[in-house]
Amino acid sequence: MAKNKYPRVTTPAGKAHWVHLDAPDDSGEYADGKFKVTLTFPKDGGPDLGMVERGIAQAVAENWGPKVTRYDSPIRDGDEPTDSKPQGRYPGCWYLTAKTRNKPPIVGPGRNPATGLPEPAPASQEPPRSGDLLRLACICYPYQAGASKGVSLQINGVCVCLDPETGERGTNDFRPDVAADFGADPSDPHQANRGRVFEQDDHDDGGPAF
Repeated sequence: MAKNKYPRVTTPAGKAHWVHLDAPDDSGEYADGKFKVTLTFPKDGGPDLGMVERGIAQAVAENWGPKVTRYDSPIRDGDEPTDSKPQGRYPGCWYLTAKTRNKPPIVGPGRNPATGLPEPAPASQEPPRSGDLLRLACICYPYQAGASKGVSLQINGVCVCLDPETGERGTNDFRPDVAADFGADPSDPHQANRGRVFEQDDHDDGGPAF
C-alpha cells in the first residue's frame, strides 16, 4: 500500500532552542523519544515565514478540504502567555517546533566550492546546539485527535548556518541575508512551495533542498 504524500517546506534561518538532533529526547518532563528542535524568528525585522505557512495550508486543504480553516498550526506566537511564563515563551518572536523519529541528516556550514551547496557535516563537527542558526527541511504532516485538527512539522534535514557578519555559528539577532546565503531564499515567491511531496517519516533520497 502506497504511503501518503505531504507538502515539503524549508524554513528560513532561525535561532535554535531545546536542541535534540544528535540523540533523541528520552529523558525529562517533555521527553518523547524523538529528535527535535525549536526555532524562533523575530516578529520585528525577522524572516518571511510565508513558505512554511503555504505548505501548512496546502496540507490542510489536501487532507480535509478547503473549507477547514480552524486547525492547530505549528507556527506559534511567542508572546502568548502561559501559566509558567505570563510574558510568553519567546517574547517578540514567532516559533515552531519540528520533530522526527529518525536521526535527520545534517549539512553545513561548509559549502561545496563547485556547487555552492552545503556539504554534509563531518563527524568531527560539534552537533547543532542551542543558539545556533539553523534551517530545517520539513514535511507538513496533518493529524487529527478527536475533533481537533492540526499540522505538525517533521524534520527531513538540518542545515547549520553561519552569521554572515561574524562568521560564527550562533547569533542573538536575525539578519535577513542569512536565509538567502544558504540555497533557495524562502522569501522569494518564485522559490516558494511548488507542491513537491514527500512520504511520511521517510528522508528524501535526494537529500534536503537548502
